[in-house]
Amino acid sequence: MAVMPLRDAGAGMFRLLSVSEVWTGWTRGGGCRGSVMPLSLRHQGSMHTELWCGLPGADTLERSNGSDGSDGLRDAVPCVVAVCQDSSTQAQAIVSAKSDLQLELELELFVTLLTRRRRNPRDSPTRAIPLPPPASPPPTPPPPRPVKPRDLHCDDDASVIATLEQLCYFGFWGRMEASFDCNDATVNGNGLGNGAPLPPSPPVSEKEENVKGNEKEHAPPSMDTSNTATTLTPPSPPSPAIGLGGYTVTAQPTPTTSILTALPSQPTHYGPPFHTLHFTATHHATSTIRLHLCPDTPRWRIPASIVPLAPAARAPAAASPTVITAPLGQPFTFKLPPLALALDPSTPLVATDLYTSFALTLPPRCSVYGMGEVTGSFKRKPGSRYAFWARDAQCPVGENAYSSLPFFICVSPAAARRCVGVYLHSSNALDLHYAADGTRMTFHIVGGDVELFVFAGPSYAAVAAQFQALVGRPRLPPYWAFGYHQSRWGYDTTAKLEASMERHRQAGVPVDAFWLDIDYMDAYRLFTLDESRYPGFAAWVRETAKGRYGKRLVAVIDPGIKTVPAGDASYPPYTTGASQGLFLRRPDGTDFTAKVWPGHVALPDWFHPATSPWWTSHLAAWLRAAPVDGLWLDMNEAANFINGDAFAPAASAADRVDEIFIPTDPESVVHSGDAAQRGAEKPPPPAAFDSTRPLGVTNPPYSIAHGGVAAQWPLHARSTAVDAVHAGGATEFDAHNLFGLQSCVATSQALLQLRPQERPFVLTRSTFASGGRHASKWLGDNWSTWESMRHSVAGVLAFQMYGTPHVGADIGGFNGVPTTELLTRWVQVGAWYPFARNHNLPTTPCQEVWRQDVVGVARTALRRRYGLLPFWYTVFRELEVSGGVAVAPVWADDAGSIEAEGQAGEGVDESFLVGSHILVAPALYEGQRSVRTWLPPGLWFPLYPSPRSSVPPLVGGAWATLDAPLDTCPALVRAGCIIPLHPDCDTQDSTGWRAAGYSLLIVLDAGDAADGAGTGTAKGTLYLDDGISMHSRSRDATLWEDAGAVEADSSDVTFEAVAVEGGVRLTVGGRFGYTGAEAVVRGVEVVDVDSEGRGRRRKSGVVGIGLGGVWEGVVAVTEEGVA
Repeated sequence: MAVMPLRDAGAGMFRLLSVSEVWTGWTRGGGCRGSVMPLSLRHQGSMHTELWCGLPGADTLERSNGSDGSDGLRDAVPCVVAVCQDSSTQAQAIVSAKSDLQLELELELFVTLLTRRRRNPRDSPTRAIPLPPPASPPPTPPPPRPVKPRDLHCDDDASVIATLEQLCYFGFWGRMEASFDCNDATVNGNGLGNGAPLPPSPPVSEKEENVKGNEKEHAPPSMDTSNTATTLTPPSPPSPAIGLGGYTVTAQPTPTTSILTALPSQPTHYGPPFHTLHFTATHHATSTIRLHLCPDTPRWRIPASIVPLAPAARAPAAASPTVITAPLGQPFTFKLPPLALALDPSTPLVATDLYTSFALTLPPRCSVYGMGEVTGSFKRKPGSRYAFWARDAQCPVGENAYSSLPFFICVSPAAARRCVGVYLHSSNALDLHYAADGTRMTFHIVGGDVELFVFAGPSYAAVAAQFQALVGRPRLPPYWAFGYHQSRWGYDTTAKLEASMERHRQAGVPVDAFWLDIDYMDAYRLFTLDESRYPGFAAWVRETAKGRYGKRLVAVIDPGIKTVPAGDASYPPYTTGASQGLFLRRPDGTDFTAKVWPGHVALPDWFHPATSPWWTSHLAAWLRAAPVDGLWLDMNEAANFINGDAFAPAASAADRVDEIFIPTDPESVVHSGDAAQRGAEKPPPPAAFDSTRPLGVTNPPYSIAHGGVAAQWPLHARSTAVDAVHAGGATEFDAHNLFGLQSCVATSQALLQLRPQERPFVLTRSTFASGGRHASKWLGDNWSTWESMRHSVAGVLAFQMYGTPHVGADIGGFNGVPTTELLTRWVQVGAWYPFARNHNLPTTPCQEVWRQDVVGVARTALRRRYGLLPFWYTVFRELEVSGGVAVAPVWADDAGSIEAEGQAGEGVDESFLVGSHILVAPALYEGQRSVRTWLPPGLWFPLYPSPRSSVPPLVGGAWATLDAPLDTCPALVRAGCIIPLHPDCDTQDSTGWRAAGYSLLIVLDAGDAADGAGTGTAKGTLYLDDGISMHSRSRDATLWEDAGAVEADSSDVTFEAVAVEGGVRLTVGGRFGYTGAEAVVRGVEVVDVDSEGRGRRRKSGVVGIGLGGVWEGVVAVTEEGVA
């Protein structure tokens, strides 16, 4: 304990120098949970005195572990005032001291704010925060002097260095910021409870009352609105939770609109509250409710030109929103009873210019999924805090990464609506704090409007479809994009590319596309080609890549445009963009400068109307020299290897050096090419909040968990400057999270303009809501570890929700070296990713699947993938028309499965459904040779023939254990479906497999017979087009129009099968428009059970059922073995 004596300052004044480890309870509990009560002097010997603040009737302090995981003080709230002898700031308060001695004292407290460098090396030292002046200010004191670590005297491990925050009684308001190091549990002074830093203090410029004898009673502000569970009432006159914000309903002009007024005398920790708020609840669509909260003054909202939302439906009176708001005169709250969601009344609403906070209570016994992009398990962990700020980071577990998608689904077996969704339509920085007891979600939003959409489900797929109906459904990628892709950073010559193509050909591994990383560029400059290493590239593409090997090419493009000196015309992408003012700008109008691979770069301002035409023109010129088939958008968060602007006042000398920059720290990529090492590690981020500066976009009052809860970097750390300005006045503070989406839109539209007859293929690292309409997605720079492979499954599942279903992870891992077993298993699960690509660093060994140790398993897994391409394509066509998910968790099917989900823990998301009828249960752990999975209702057969003598079908609605030897990825198919396939063939790309035509896997259900033999039925669909053309509907129809019927050049084929003696009666129907020669069913395989209940597989001979019109007939099949 830090022990400092009480010193007589004369004239009845005292200087109290005492701090106590009770501060640990204060911070972990989230700050004061009620009003400050009369202070008591508690004497503990002659060495020190503590000034404590407790609740009425609380004679002792009792520590308790709250349900939210915090180690808080519930029955009494401590407040220890640290006062230094050489005080430089004064404040006065009248204190009614009620100790055991019933002392009545009047104290004038002289306070010097103590600081100390935080234990975490990433954090900067805390800064001294001066107190506001008293009502009758004394002579101006000298500025506060930060106390260096050597000035502090602590005689045990429980050291507490505190600055005063909101010391209050009878209107006195002070400030504090603290760093605690008690029993090795670090709690920093600007975040949330349970070990997370508390929100930073506001600047000294904010006016506060300090009126001696003022009859308004105040309490210190809560430092954790997410964990506030109760609102305590101080003595007369009563007042709710002072300092926490709070609004009351003062008018209700319509049944769906409420006008809210800030409660009187409600100073907040985050700046002055908005006096008036308007709350509107509207029935946006049949199963979608929109909740909008805004002040009188205009606020930033995402422009409809960037993310156009579906127009609101005109709901009849009977379909009015089921939203119940508080009556007039009551504290504001709302409830959605059918959905078991409500505004948490124990967490008062805070609404200021730079910060909004509120909490939703969640359905009972619910699990939460979504909240991306954050690497980790699909089921989110209670007690976690998720940050939303697009960031260049190599898949750090539990931290914000490349995209911002504040959308989650609640799954509850106990609720009437088992699945409901919540989406915050905001591009601002924010945290979502998932309470440790799983009962609520607290929103901490830094700026911007509050526009919340609630989706009523009731199923998991329905919630996803409702979200996609709002923001726009995903576009169907070209057929070749569903094939296998091979990439590597290190194909720095055409010779290396050709060598890889040849090795895959010799190994018999099908590949559709090879990828080029930044190696092809000249000094890493965008829209360039190094002719010395890629000579005659256009001819090579035409004659070798396509002519000899039949492979497509995809090339990376980074958004950063290399800056060149004024008058240097050698790099037109920069000079033409700069002359038109098309780059992100500083507040003074000059171009913002970031630093990435080529050195200093400017970033395109996608808000400027001339930027997309400029982008298209330079892309067109580059594509003539490098005629690739698709584009890969990397670094489009936008990434920055330094903190903000290279020429900002706080920038280092190294930042200002314009040289090729290859970072070396653990979060970055090490390049072994020709570029020399430049500089040292990335600069450490500064402190997130500077208490000596006024509030503003560069100094917001709340620090999200950018870079992790322990780090809480400022928003410009490894990113763009938040005060950088776009055309029209938008700042990066509001629009940063849209950069990735805007780059996707511009690139997709450019390709469509340049190649109007082809469906564009764009892959992105960063995206936003509606991104699936413009690009596919990969999960970023992952790791060659078993954990990273498991997380890839969670990532694929999550992005189905977000409406970007064509997604996958780097097979084998981007960073590191996979073992043979890991690479084998990763190829198996990767063959089931919607987007399947192998990619890794140049400094790691080759992990291409032609390797002798994995080629056998890889060839089998990938040939099976190619056989399933018609099925994948059909599933994705259904998403384009109706929305939903292509890959779903195994519990998504029915109520019983959801009940199983609630009992299963995190592992329930390691198996998944593709479509509704194929279940995949990959082995995701080292040494694993069996997999336990939940089986949804139905009969389940092995998808592929088994060498075992007898395998009865498995009965769903139960858990099952499946064998998974190293050469096998368990996959099952549900009875009652027809799966369209390509017949097995020897070609090595999707074009060859398409030319082979189609076959049908008919899996009959049990039918009506008692033994289930020979009486079943099955149904299925197949979507047909040429796989590449851009249909009129996709190009011209509105985002939400279901215009499939206008596609004259495509077919939606339906199949129905009924078991008959010796075969099946097959009926072909649907809508026919596609006339390709390959549209023929060449063969049929039937899976069902025999009279003894064993699975069996029977095949037809060669058939030739054309898919250009209706057809009905019997297809004979013969038994070739037991399934």
